[in-house]
Amino acid sequence: FDKDVFLYGNEYIPKLSDDVQSRIKKFCSQRIPVYYNQTMHDAPVWHFETMNLERRLLTHSYALLHFTDPMIGNFYKRFARDF
Repeated sequence: FDKDVFLYGNEYIPKLSDDVQSRIKKFCSQRIPVYYNQTMHDAPVWHFETMNLERRLLTHSYALLHFTDPMIGNFYKRFARDF
């Protein structure tokens, strides 16, 4: 999650600092990053495909989400842990 990409759309992705982009690449490794945007925010339901044996969602949610702002990331990781 990046606040500016959420507010200004995917056009803002190339404007992210080199440091932020390198942290995103390190976190995603071989995976393709998907940025949380207004369309996802407005969706009433998210559906994750889990019928294929190659794709399983057996991990903590915070292992799938990367927040570019560490303060926001720590807040939501603690919120998920304590809720």
